[in-house]
Amino acid sequence: MFCAKCGAKVPDGAKFCPACGASFAQIPAAAPSSAAAPAPTPAPAAQPSTPAAPQRRRRTLPLVLLAVAAVVVLGVGGFLAWRALLGGGATQDERIATNAVLANGTSTSAQGYDFYWDPDTGALMRARTDGSDAPVALAKQADEYGFLRNIHVLGDRVYFLTSSYSGDGADGLRCVNIDGTDEKTVFSAPATDDGDTGYIYCAYPVGDKIYAVVDLGSAEEGPSSCAVYRFGPEGEDQERLARIEGVPGGSFAMTPEAVYYASDGDLYALNYEEGAPSRIWRSQTGRATQPFVYYGRLWVWEGDLDYQSGTLLSMKPDGSDVREVMSPEAGAGMWPCGVYNGTLLLQARANKTSDDKCLIVGVSLNDGHEVMRLELEPGWGYSYVADGGDHMVVAMAAVDTMGAALGSYSVGPDGSVITTHKPYDN
Repeated sequence: MFCAKCGAKVPDGAKFCPACGASFAQIPAAAPSSAAAPAPTPAPAAQPSTPAAPQRRRRTLPLVLLAVAAVVVLGVGGFLAWRALLGGGATQDERIATNAVLANGTSTSAQGYDFYWDPDTGALMRARTDGSDAPVALAKQADEYGFLRNIHVLGDRVYFLTSSYSGDGADGLRCVNIDGTDEKTVFSAPATDDGDTGYIYCAYPVGDKIYAVVDLGSAEEGPSSCAVYRFGPEGEDQERLARIEGVPGGSFAMTPEAVYYASDGDLYALNYEEGAPSRIWRSQTGRATQPFVYYGRLWVWEGDLDYQSGTLLSMKPDGSDVREVMSPEAGAGMWPCGVYNGTLLLQARANKTSDDKCLIVGVSLNDGHEVMRLELEPGWGYSYVADGGDHMVVAMAAVDTMGAALGSYSVGPDGSVITTHKPYDN
């Protein structure tokens, strides 16, 4: 069957749409809005419309057959393209990238396991999604690093960024087998231009390569500059693709062709072959941040410093076809903390609910409507939500300590907690 809200194809009997997260119990049976979806909804190829009975059957029959064939060809091609953008969900690259960009890579999930950083144990933890086994420590804290982030799985290996709490040591990208063996460093941040230890803003795979953005130190005037590196899973074939001058640290959305980032509130794209950035979109509030690529489109959150407004915008990678998905009023007091199956997760900045829990609101990337709510402990924590495919992995972290998990949860598509991997302990 198909979702009546976004048009996505979903399994029979499903309670929630895997593309937009909408509950079928709450959606009236209506045709999806073409204005809200990232791409027009084509007619299903397997069921082309039957034309009205022709007046002159013998002469029109060949035309009818040609028309049906055209519908099938265009329908199949259009459906596949549309499914890639919306109906079929995000690609694996997009899921990994949004986990790293919006959720800071604090947790991830693969092969029936959830992975998260536990500062109390001082280790990268592996836990069964369904909670059937006790969590197991994989990479244990070592002298050269203090906390972990940008956790992702590539094949049978778990990759993660390491940073020292003191900042004395250079950041590194390390990996370990899912069974906890063969831990090693595959990439180390080079020293900055002014001789400081290197810092890696983010590192995650795109296709069969890993892309990383590293700090290059202070520019002559203004904020730090950075560079984009690309290398293989073992750290081989390392190359520097681009240098970006005077960009403050923040979120970087990377594809095989370009890197996207926000600077001074505006959105920029840097094509690796061109070597120079171009501004593709200008913010109206001067507070555009956290760009991410999803459904083949570029998304950006536009808010203000006091969280009095928050607008979700979608556009083509070149900055054209800008669409307001969520109005400033609807997004007031919230901030993005992850994406799951076409649902943007927003933390209510007031943080606490009546039960002293953190309030997380899920809105559809299709039309900005609320589709779910989560309430997790602690109320003063900062939430990071990773897309685990058929579930979410939510890590509650301290606001002032990156990667310090206060609690870790496996959460179902309906917002119910499947397993508490790490309970919050006062």
